[in-house]
Amino acid sequence: MSAMADSCFPETPDVLMSSICNLMPIRLESTNYFIWTRLMSTIFTAHGLLGYVDGSIKTPAKFALNDRGEPTTELSQSYRLWRRYDAGVKVVINATLSSSSLPHIIGPDTARDLWLTLERRFTPMSNFNIIKFRSDLHTIAKGTDPVNVYVGKLNEIRTKLAGFLVVVDDAEMIAHALRGLPHDYEAFRNSITTRTEPLPLNEFYVLLLAEESSILAGNQ
Repeated sequence: MSAMADSCFPETPDVLMSSICNLMPIRLESTNYFIWTRLMSTIFTAHGLLGYVDGSIKTPAKFALNDRGEPTTELSQSYRLWRRYDAGVKVVINATLSSSSLPHIIGPDTARDLWLTLERRFTPMSNFNIIKFRSDLHTIAKGTDPVNVYVGKLNEIRTKLAGFLVVVDDAEMIAHALRGLPHDYEAFRNSITTRTEPLPLNEFYVLLLAEESSILAGNQ
């Protein structure tokens, strides 16, 4: 194998193929496409393989040329090498899919085709989930839940959004939490919204728990 061929078509390292399941903490499903593609892109970049999925490594001429420069029926050496290494990238991708994602590997011929197929399938689903979880944050209410349960629900939504690479900062989380508090917490809500200094989320939760204790004690 020539140095030029190695340079044009980087090979998928055996160590990556054997360890990808350990390197990837998640399997691709409808709720984590954006973070999956970010992690996979980083892995491929680290191993010089990103060109197989982003299109920068082009498919070489499939057939070898004869002495007159005409295509023959024999596969070219470049094409055989590319085909082998491209298949290695597909193996790596397939190893990171959940059982619900596996049907989408049927049909795509190259690693690039597979990458685009997954993108077309999961991007709309991801966008739908982002809208849904954003809506959940806007409409969540404490109701009769204890504060620790209410806070747990808020943090669960934040974690789900993080899976789509959507960052909800502390100030926004506090605003959503305040919006969902019942009338008993009106004085607390006013005290928080009139603060001039930024309030860390963990400190806000401590204050909210203390306010709950005070309200419960006053109702006894």
